Amino acid sequence: MANITAINIAIPNVMTGDNSAPLPSRLARLSGIVALLALAIFVVIVQLGQAALYGKQWDAALLFPTSKGEAASQIASQLLAAKETDQANILANKALDSSLTHVEALRTIGITKFAGGDKDNGKKLVLLAADLSWRDSPTQAWLFEQSLIQGDYQQSIQHADALLRRRKARNEIFNIFTLAATDPQLAETVRTQIANNPPWRSDFFADADKTIPEQYRGFDNIINGLAGTSSPVTRDELMPYANMLVKTGNVARALKTWTNIFPAESALVPADGSLPLQWPQGESSDRPSPTDWKFRNSRSFTTYVDGTIGEDGATLTLELDRRAIGRIAQRALIVPPGKVSIQMTNDTADIRDLRKLRWYFECNAANSGKQNEILLAPSAEDPLIWEGEIDRTCPVYNLVMAVKLGGLQAQGSVSLGAVTVRHSAQ
Repeated sequence: MANITAINIAIPNVMTGDNSAPLPSRLARLSGIVALLALAIFVVIVQLGQAALYGKQWDAALLFPTSKGEAASQIASQLLAAKETDQANILANKALDSSLTHVEALRTIGITKFAGGDKDNGKKLVLLAADLSWRDSPTQAWLFEQSLIQGDYQQSIQHADALLRRRKARNEIFNIFTLAATDPQLAETVRTQIANNPPWRSDFFADADKTIPEQYRGFDNIINGLAGTSSPVTRDELMPYANMLVKTGNVARALKTWTNIFPAESALVPADGSLPLQWPQGESSDRPSPTDWKFRNSRSFTTYVDGTIGEDGATLTLELDRRAIGRIAQRALIVPPGKVSIQMTNDTADIRDLRKLRWYFECNAANSGKQNEILLAPSAEDPLIWEGEIDRTCPVYNLVMAVKLGGLQAQGSVSLGAVTVRHSAQ
């Protein structure tokens, strides 16, 4: 009776203490209370174990039955990284005793088996871990490395994709991609993955400004391959790579790369041919590429492009006064030696003013100086043509439009139509 009385005191109104209820009924109520207490204790243990796991307090989590399997799995992974393989295996096996789905434990046993010579079974266990959780980065990293060693590049790209989706080893993997892509067959594998528009695609192209010369050919293979897909490289994606090439002195490569991907924005003047040079609008104006016109504004003149495109393209408008002097605009071009001419369409500007514009080519190279300027003279036959001859070889020329002090009579607006460069080898 003392025990029953204690229960009555601790939990009032559950047993009356007056013995009015039959004994079996009172025992049933007591059994229910004990069951509830047991459930409450279990819930507390589960919560404490989960809290220890959430806080990555693996040693503490080992104390709770519901979390000790996961804790053992995590500690085994850490021991493996510390090269304590025997202890790692012991804990990994204990983890699998509680559940066969502990990814870290499967990976740990698999890697140790592989390292011990049982390569087939070891790799099967690691692959099983990868199947259970593609988010487990150490598993994906190990499989990525093994795939590279074995030359299974298709598999290596898939494991790399899993790592990149977790934002792991991003720079290292991107470097491997561009180096591997120097092989056309491997470039196809990488291109296919990027063409699927994975979440890391924008990061890949944004990081292209870190590309080193040994990776240029691989990167070119990737972007050229994307041109034939439903997800070709965009201007924004190619811009970091192209700008990096310009900054590192590889201007000719930048122009050729951009022209190859975006032929409508070509910077290559064909031998015995012509190249129209439209004034930039939209993206070309807001974020000019290496092949776009570059404008200079000063206190004495400003430039802007009329958004209305006519038959000959957009119109460049100059707002200037008689103090205007110096270069107004320039555009990088690759021009072979030979006779060249500049032809402009007239959009209501005074012919006398247009004739006094100064057009010339300058070599786009360090310390080229004015001695490398090739001045174009106004044609005697057509007031809208300037002519000259490129008698030397330079990888890249800047076509420059400038004005001499007092050269223009107008004060206000001058509108210039489209410009075309013509070349003749004779």
